[in-house]
Amino acid sequence: MNTGLKTPNKTHLAWVLLHLHHHTKNTTIKSLPGLSCTFSPSWVGSLNRTNPMTKSNIKIPLEAAEAELIALLDAMDIDTDVDSMVEDDAKDFTDMVRTLSKPITNGKAIIDGESYVLTLKKPIGDEKTITINEPSGLAWELIDRAKKGEEIKKLLRFAEGFTGVPYAQIRNLPNSDLKILRVFAQLFLA
Repeated sequence: MNTGLKTPNKTHLAWVLLHLHHHTKNTTIKSLPGLSCTFSPSWVGSLNRTNPMTKSNIKIPLEAAEAELIALLDAMDIDTDVDSMVEDDAKDFTDMVRTLSKPITNGKAIIDGESYVLTLKKPIGDEKTITINEPSGLAWELIDRAKKGEEIKKLLRFAEGFTGVPYAQIRNLPNSDLKILRVFAQLFLA
């Protein structure tokens, strides 16, 4: 029986601890068993204005971040079975999972339901995060707006479709943020 309730993962538990700490002003909360999580008092005052995940010293174990990411990729119908992949594809896939998991380990990205939310290195206007969703038909259609041979433009147009952020803004993102979009695009196009 599906009740619609999801089992909380370590990232969600870290968020709960952050909010509990903020709302109760309890300075004795230091960590959650099984989760390496410590708090810095510097983020408390700005909790309502910024992403608290980037203002704390949250550390999610890499294995937990990878498992959470694999669950998201499965939900997006992306093949995650490395045993069924040829050796080179399995290595490439493992490298992509590692690239996408690293921002989760330090709180710069979270899995929110069926989306990957990345805190941007350089905000786009007032937007400090970008949400990556499973691509719809629009994302695939946007690829065709680039001319033949404009592979980078095709990639950025595709990213426009699965993030909802206009191409003109995506192309101005720093490389560290574009790298995450590129890896997701590779996974979606595989």
